[in-house]
Amino acid sequence: MRTVQSLTSLSTLAVGSTVAFSSSLAWTQSHSSLVVSLAVVPSANGIPIPPPVEPILENTMSTSLSSSTAAFVANTQPFLADPTQLLGKQQVSLPAGLAMASVLAEEETLVADNAFLWVPPNKSLRNKLKLPTTGITQLASSTEFQRPRIVGHRGSLYEELENTRAAFLACAGICDAVELDVFLLKDGNVVVFHGSGDDRDPGLLREYCTNVDEVQQGATSILDLTLEEAQKLQFSTSNAELAAPAAKIQQGKIPTLEQVLLDLQPTGMEVKIELKGPGTARPVLDLVDRLNMVQQVSYSSFNLNEIETVRQLKPQQNSNGNYVYRTGALFDEVPLDYIEQARAVGASEVHLRYDTCTVDRIKQIHGAGMGSMVWMRGPVGMKADATQKFWDIGNEDESCFSALVETGVQQLCVNRPKVLYDLLEKQPQKQSEVQEDPVVTVAAWPLQSVRPVLKV
Repeated sequence: MRTVQSLTSLSTLAVGSTVAFSSSLAWTQSHSSLVVSLAVVPSANGIPIPPPVEPILENTMSTSLSSSTAAFVANTQPFLADPTQLLGKQQVSLPAGLAMASVLAEEETLVADNAFLWVPPNKSLRNKLKLPTTGITQLASSTEFQRPRIVGHRGSLYEELENTRAAFLACAGICDAVELDVFLLKDGNVVVFHGSGDDRDPGLLREYCTNVDEVQQGATSILDLTLEEAQKLQFSTSNAELAAPAAKIQQGKIPTLEQVLLDLQPTGMEVKIELKGPGTARPVLDLVDRLNMVQQVSYSSFNLNEIETVRQLKPQQNSNGNYVYRTGALFDEVPLDYIEQARAVGASEVHLRYDTCTVDRIKQIHGAGMGSMVWMRGPVGMKADATQKFWDIGNEDESCFSALVETGVQQLCVNRPKVLYDLLEKQPQKQSEVQEDPVVTVAAWPLQSVRPVLKV
């Protein structure tokens, strides 16, 4: 039995070899992957050995790894094997009938022409959204293309500090709309701010700001402050959720909603106001009415009581039967009766977290006469999802956005609006290519989104 000390030495193994993996073979992440190319070879009597399992993808086959045997089969094409099955194993046998052809790996990225990427179904965003996972291109499968609207989540937060005037203005010319979060301060002013904490306890200050006690000793939430105090807060450059350049973070100040609305009024972009704090619906509606921006503004909340308040205060409908004051019911996890819940509070739209917007749910929303939107998690959450939860997408890259577009959703609320904009600009051309030639290269997911795969 040979001990594998390095990845390159794998290519020297003979058919039927039994190998042990050295403890010095380090993996960069728990799901980092070993790329191998194997070929079916004849048996002793010259008859090709049949594959041990049904193909996972066209031209690609694999068996799951057991404690003693790892059988990989691919028709002379590389594919991605799941090394999490290898970790902790004392030894792995390469069964007779399989020949190791090569090991393809690089320090920083994986590049292989005509390669096949196998991702376990439970690690596939496309699979979770009920989208095709074979016969697709990087941009889209051959479905009718409907260009979705681009919504800047908290503005363009990788360029400018989130939820600031600069972040929203950076969306002009790229986005159809911007999304922002508002709180009603104790002095009656409405400010634009997100803060740490979850949707049941939002607006927390400690992780977001560095000088909280200097502003008000013991304050924990934006709700504890007046406008004068809130605008003295300094944002933390060490908080990964604040993804803008450090200089922009240091310069950032919390704006009032009125300042932001006046900035955005001439741009024509829709302003999607998420009602974060309690009691925000009435003062926000009053402000929008005063600025004569009813047609440019919509309202959303995870707290469906706030949406119901908007509808109770503003039940007006236009001649088409649509609500004049548009609202969106936000869902993190999706309950079975989400359509009924949205209808009960008079929502115009349903907003789903990006990884819950299955094709069927989007059809249900549209079938109920409501609009649809998906929203991305913040920078920290999206990075975690792209490295741990889903292996077939990058951190809001084209493969991620392409999958979401294919669901038929009408709006995408994203942290990287320029990436989505560039994708949609070339989407019609790519879509026509797919329609003209439906036989496309089988590549379940583009290799460009694969992160560094191994550490030697």
